Amino acid sequence: MIGAVRPETVTTERHADIRGAAVSLARRILAGEEDLVAGCRTMNGLLSTLGADRLSEQLSVFVLVDSEADGLAIGLPPDLLEPSYLERSKREQSELGDFYRAQILRACEFVVAGGVNA
Repeated sequence: MIGAVRPETVTTERHADIRGAAVSLARRILAGEEDLVAGCRTMNGLLSTLGADRLSEQLSVFVLVDSEADGLAIGLPPDLLEPSYLERSKREQSELGDFYRAQILRACEFVVAGGVNA
């Protein structure tokens, strides 16, 4: 994932690369090749770096899901986690993705259609 970068410091070329990464991620989510919740977390970071209006009606689901997933074991090495916590975290991650699935997919369609103009 791209670290915290102030959008005004991103070069035009880098901006195009990040936008391309966001579109690619959105396509993978739409194709079912990317976990919905982990994808939202990554997309939220990409959109932040682009300086996109992440609180817009079309994109706010990425912020919402990322925030709700704060306590989940996303991206952590499973062998370092208590088995019961890991199991609970996976279940909650799946439930969260299922609950917001339609909104996430609509937001991804918006990104693929070129709706991120930052």
